[in-house]
Amino acid sequence: SPISITVPPGAVPGTYNATITMRKMVQPQCPSAAVPFTVTILANPTCNIAGAAEVCANSLNNAYMGSGGSTYSWSITGNGTISSLPTAQNISVTAGAAGNYTLTLIVTAANGCTSTCMKMVTVKPNPVCNITGPTTVCPGSTNQHCSQNTADSYSWAVSSGGMISGSGIGQCVDIIASGT
Repeated sequence: SPISITVPPGAVPGTYNATITMRKMVQPQCPSAAVPFTVTILANPTCNIAGAAEVCANSLNNAYMGSGGSTYSWSITGNGTISSLPTAQNISVTAGAAGNYTLTLIVTAANGCTSTCMKMVTVKPNPVCNITGPTTVCPGSTNQHCSQNTADSYSWAVSSGGMISGSGIGQCVDIIASGT
């Protein structure tokens, strides 16, 4: 009959000598036989996922790098999709709506042992842009337009019909209308 050996979690990798003693239950008076054998406990790989812990909603090409194995198997749950080969060491993720997604990576070492790691990523909502200011202006006039939303940074541009007076990087901007 085959022998099953259970290796407890946290067992130190290495080679161990053991002995199994066999006795026939139907003939307990017969001598037992001791059979030596060797058990080798292989090391599990160390799984790791590197990459951003926060991304913007609907963002593309969010890069994640796996390490610790010779083969890789990625999966994702939540608000994102893997947009590259899920068996590559490094992957690209397309974020969905605000919320989160969880990446799971299973790495397999050359010795056949596996390890699993996970990374939860927050998908941040994109800012909403609401601009206030006059929609009809006189030629040559200076008019202030402001964002009604608080943001980390601002970058204003005028497509035609005027120019920005000042830096154009604050919550409000002064625009000089074209013409005289």
